[in-house]
Amino acid sequence: MNHRFAVPIIATIVVVVLPATLIGVALRSPYTHANLVSRFDSGYTRTEQAEVGPPRLYRPASLSIQVDATAPMEERGKALYVAYGCAGCHGVNGEGGAVGPRPIPDLEVLRENVRRGPGGMPVFAERDVSDYDLTAITAYLKSMNK
Repeated sequence: MNHRFAVPIIATIVVVVLPATLIGVALRSPYTHANLVSRFDSGYTRTEQAEVGPPRLYRPASLSIQVDATAPMEERGKALYVAYGCAGCHGVNGEGGAVGPRPIPDLEVLRENVRRGPGGMPVFAERDVSDYDLTAITAYLKSMNK
């Protein structure tokens, strides 16, 4: 065998044969992700099992949020901040998160960002998040920056 062709032949084997083998194993295995079931399988003994139940249709929560109108503005703002889903991206305490930056505790900036939705942030119309709610959220964010 000519040594000049050894490296290309080995590279071809690695690039073609190895992935084909892995795909074959995945397709033939009874326990791939495509074959997950929602019931306990007594024949599977490799790892522990957890039943998760049947799949359910996802229905997003409504944005009609009930918050105590007599609560202090900061407390009301915190409840709204969490209820509207701000905490999921911007951190529970407004410290910024993996997805969203630390919110600027200024009503005009907050309003602009909420209405415009910069950088992949969802856009909220005034009918969904009122200016009064934004005032409360701003009060909460200011209280976190003290």
